[in-house]
Amino acid sequence: MPRMPESIAALQRGNVVRAMRLVRLDFASETIRVHQAAGPLRTADGSVWSGLGELGQISDIDRAVVPSNGGPTLTLSGVDPGLIAKTLSASSEVKGRPVRIFDQHYDDEMQLLDAPFAIFAGLMDRMSIQDQGDAATITVTTVTLLHNRRRSPFGYLNAASQRRLYPGDGGADQISRLVQANEKWPGY
Repeated sequence: MPRMPESIAALQRGNVVRAMRLVRLDFASETIRVHQAAGPLRTADGSVWSGLGELGQISDIDRAVVPSNGGPTLTLSGVDPGLIAKTLSASSEVKGRPVRIFDQHYDDEMQLLDAPFAIFAGLMDRMSIQDQGDAATITVTTVTLLHNRRRSPFGYLNAASQRRLYPGDGGADQISRLVQANEKWPGY
């Protein structure tokens, strides 16, 4: 069975098939769904997505397994300055929360073809604000689910970092010896 039967059938008939980007931001307190056109959009799964029009932008999405630049950047322009205080205090709302970017296909009459399919899954990392007086720009930086894979071996726990945190603690001394080893436990 084809992955996008309605889209493929429309292309085979010679119809024009377009795509729009949808973004789902799973904040701690609520889930926000937006798309890059005007007005609300109801997808095949029943979700309603708010339209941002020209106010929202998504940077290029790197398709590498572990991209060198982290992940795409999401930008919202023309934000009411009254929302800035709420955004600044929202570190716990953003850091490490899921974000997904979808493609939704549609035809010339704006009739949706198939369900949206995910083209990026990651985590929100940082939120920054640029205030221009009467309006502001909010930028959300994302990372892929594999962003910590670039850490060096033992980057999470080693003897030196353990002693730095807890002087005199030798609990991590054996870690380097145990790489690719089978340890008999307990050793009576």
